[in-house]
Amino acid sequence: MIEANEVYTPDIVLAEIARKYYRENFDLDTIEKRLSKICKISRVASIDNDIALKAAELDKRLKETARNLKLNEPSLFDAFNLGFCRNFRSKSHNRRHTL
Repeated sequence: MIEANEVYTPDIVLAEIARKYYRENFDLDTIEKRLSKICKISRVASIDNDIALKAAELDKRLKETARNLKLNEPSLFDAFNLGFCRNFRSKSHNRRHTL
Protein backbone atom coordinates (compact mmCIF):
# COMPACT_ATOMS: atom_id res chain seq x y z
CA MET A 1 0.00 0.00 0.00
CA ILE A 2 1.26 3.49 -0.84
CA GLU A 3 1.55 5.90 2.07
CA ALA A 4 0.41 9.46 1.50
CA ASN A 5 1.77 12.49 3.27
CA GLU A 6 -1.36 14.44 2.43
CA VAL A 7 -4.89 13.45 1.54
CA TYR A 8 -6.97 15.65 -0.73
CA THR A 9 -10.74 15.70 -1.09
CA PRO A 10 -12.33 17.59 -3.99
CA ASP A 11 -14.99 19.95 -2.63
CA ILE A 12 -17.63 18.44 -4.90
CA VAL A 13 -17.09 15.09 -3.15
CA LEU A 14 -18.31 16.59 0.12
CA ALA A 15 -21.61 17.48 -1.56
CA GLU A 16 -21.89 13.99 -3.06
CA ILE A 17 -21.24 12.36 0.32
CA ALA A 18 -23.80 14.59 2.04
CA ARG A 19 -26.37 13.78 -0.65
CA LYS A 20 -25.74 10.04 -0.27
CA TYR A 21 -26.19 10.13 3.51
CA TYR A 22 -29.27 12.34 3.21
CA ARG A 23 -30.81 9.90 0.70
CA GLU A 24 -30.14 7.11 3.19
CA ASN A 25 -32.04 9.08 5.88
CA PHE A 26 -29.09 9.95 8.11
CA ASP A 27 -29.85 12.88 10.38
CA LEU A 28 -28.21 16.22 9.58
CA ASP A 29 -26.07 16.18 12.73
CA THR A 30 -24.51 12.83 11.76
CA ILE A 31 -23.90 14.03 8.22
CA GLU A 32 -22.25 17.21 9.49
CA LYS A 33 -20.00 15.24 11.86
CA ARG A 34 -18.88 12.92 9.07
CA LEU A 35 -18.16 15.80 6.71
CA SER A 36 -16.23 17.58 9.46
CA LYS A 37 -14.13 14.48 10.03
CA ILE A 38 -13.27 14.32 6.32
CA CYS A 39 -12.30 18.00 6.42
CA LYS A 40 -10.07 17.41 9.45
CA ILE A 41 -8.15 14.49 7.97
CA SER A 42 -7.83 15.81 4.43
CA ARG A 43 -7.23 19.03 2.57
CA VAL A 44 -10.36 20.14 0.75
CA ALA A 45 -9.43 21.24 -2.75
CA SER A 46 -11.60 23.56 -4.79
CA ILE A 47 -12.33 23.12 -8.45
CA ASP A 48 -10.29 25.69 -10.33
CA ASN A 49 -10.15 26.70 -13.99
CA ASP A 50 -7.65 23.95 -14.87
CA ILE A 51 -9.80 21.25 -13.32
CA ALA A 52 -13.02 22.65 -14.85
CA LEU A 53 -11.47 22.66 -18.32
CA LYS A 54 -10.01 19.18 -17.87
CA ALA A 55 -13.41 17.92 -16.61
CA ALA A 56 -15.20 19.33 -19.66
CA GLU A 57 -12.72 17.57 -21.96
CA LEU A 58 -12.90 14.32 -20.01
CA ASP A 59 -16.70 14.41 -19.78
CA LYS A 60 -16.97 14.26 -23.55
CA ARG A 61 -14.34 11.53 -23.88
CA LEU A 62 -15.83 9.44 -21.04
CA LYS A 63 -19.30 9.61 -22.56
CA GLU A 64 -18.04 8.66 -26.02
CA THR A 65 -16.10 5.73 -24.59
CA ALA A 66 -19.06 4.55 -22.50
CA ARG A 67 -21.35 4.79 -25.53
CA ASN A 68 -18.91 2.78 -27.66
CA LEU A 69 -18.62 0.11 -24.96
CA LYS A 70 -22.39 0.13 -24.33
CA LEU A 71 -21.88 1.16 -20.69
CA ASN A 72 -23.97 3.49 -18.55
CA GLU A 73 -23.25 7.13 -19.23
CA PRO A 74 -20.84 8.62 -16.67
CA SER A 75 -21.79 11.85 -14.94
CA LEU A 76 -20.05 15.20 -14.93
CA PHE A 77 -19.16 14.34 -11.33
CA ASP A 78 -17.09 11.42 -12.64
CA ALA A 79 -15.28 13.74 -15.06
CA PHE A 80 -14.58 16.26 -12.28
CA ASN A 81 -13.06 13.59 -10.06
CA LEU A 82 -10.93 12.19 -12.85
CA GLY A 83 -9.85 15.71 -13.83
CA PHE A 84 -8.99 16.51 -10.22
CA CYS A 85 -6.90 13.34 -9.88
CA ARG A 86 -5.04 13.93 -13.12
CA ASN A 87 -4.43 17.58 -12.33
CA PHE A 88 -3.22 16.77 -8.82
CA ARG A 89 -1.00 13.92 -10.02
CA SER A 90 0.55 16.21 -12.62
CA LYS A 91 1.26 18.96 -10.07
CA SER A 92 2.58 16.44 -7.53
CA HIS A 93 4.84 14.89 -10.15
CA ASN A 94 6.18 18.32 -11.16
CA ARG A 95 6.80 19.28 -7.52
CA ARG A 96 8.85 16.16 -6.87
CA HIS A 97 11.01 16.75 -9.92
CA THR A 98 11.61 20.45 -9.28
CA LEU A 99 12.87 20.06 -5.71
